[in-house]
Amino acid sequence: MCFRSTYLSHFVNPRPNLRHEDILADERGFQRDFAGRLSCIALVHTTMSIQVLRHFRSSSISATILQAACFIPTATLKLPTSKYTPNTHQHLRRRRYASPVTPPSSAKNTVYSNSTVSQLSGIDKNPLAPAQLGPRSHITEQALDLIALQPSHFAIVEIKGRPYHVHVDDVIITMRMNEVKLGDVLILDRVREIGSAEYLLRGNPYVHPEYHTIKVVVVEHPIGKPIVRKHWKKRGHDKIVVNTNSHTALRVAGIEINTVSRKSLPAPVS
Repeated sequence: MCFRSTYLSHFVNPRPNLRHEDILADERGFQRDFAGRLSCIALVHTTMSIQVLRHFRSSSISATILQAACFIPTATLKLPTSKYTPNTHQHLRRRRYASPVTPPSSAKNTVYSNSTVSQLSGIDKNPLAPAQLGPRSHITEQALDLIALQPSHFAIVEIKGRPYHVHVDDVIITMRMNEVKLGDVLILDRVREIGSAEYLLRGNPYVHPEYHTIKVVVVEHPIGKPIVRKHWKKRGHDKIVVNTNSHTALRVAGIEINTVSRKSLPAPVS
């Protein structure tokens, strides 16, 4: 019993004559001494690593192998500042524009003539190819003659941005046209298509006005059914709003196809 108490007291407090403050001071001194020794070891290790890196700088050993062989703890070294570590994006962009890309020598901007292109391609120019279609090309004249020979002509006209498929004596109800009066005759020039039962002439986007003469007559200015809207307020007052839609009625007086033979005929004397 006495031996056990003596052993425990010696183990817990090997120096019983010292006070608690002295023991804490000794522990702080030991910690400072231990930290100083660690700093010395890290400094020696860093010096050796730098010497090894300088020795193998000109060799073909990769940076990954050198970093693995000479590991430097990050806790003992200061990280480099942003002055010596530029942004990766800026670095790549600087390298990209530092050396301009030159096109290969085989790619050259060469302009060949029509004869040279035909010789290179091996395809001769077709002498029978039709010329560019104009207001009075021979192909258009043939199409107009075929359309004029057949009856029941029709046209797709555009009035105020809306298309209408019309025949002779059809009535078109469009939006109000305040600038015209009853009995006025209008000649439409915006025609998308014109044709007969079997043939059709389509414009791009409109057919040329020399090919046709489409007349419409203003017959009426109808007024739509009134729309009544009632709005009741909390104070007992009622508000009535009446909306009426106004339109203009146009009757198609005639659809004529202007061919060369018809234009060459003399005008009738009245």
